[in-house]
Amino acid sequence: EKLKSSSQICISRNVKFIHNGWEQFGEVQYFTQLAMDATEQDAEKAQFEDITLVCLYTILDNQLLQVLSHTLMVSKLSDQFVVTHVKSIKSIVGMIPYHLKCPSGIIEDCFFLMEKPGLDISQLGISYSVYQDKDN
Repeated sequence: EKLKSSSQICISRNVKFIHNGWEQFGEVQYFTQLAMDATEQDAEKAQFEDITLVCLYTILDNQLLQVLSHTLMVSKLSDQFVVTHVKSIKSIVGMIPYHLKCPSGIIEDCFFLMEKPGLDISQLGISYSVYQDKDN
């Protein structure tokens, strides 16, 4: 797909997933099935696992995250790839290109993380008592 023009390809997806017990972010390169426990004699008995090849984003800069009060999560696309189960993907995220100006004055090309709030956001903000009638 990298040889095709941008209007002819299916855009890859950035995902949040669990890998080795840690929450990671990455760009999905491919989805495929992998034959498990297959031998040449028992090829028909092979079980297939749904997997994906993911290019990892660097681990988020914790010092920068603290300076920005956990409001801007910045990372870069690394050259490290992992293979993981499709079911380990938790959600689709946006990684938006960003030019970060460091305190030293250097401008770095990176990405900032954009997550769509889930249903758990209903636990934040206004309490449920606001919705009750005043007569009760």
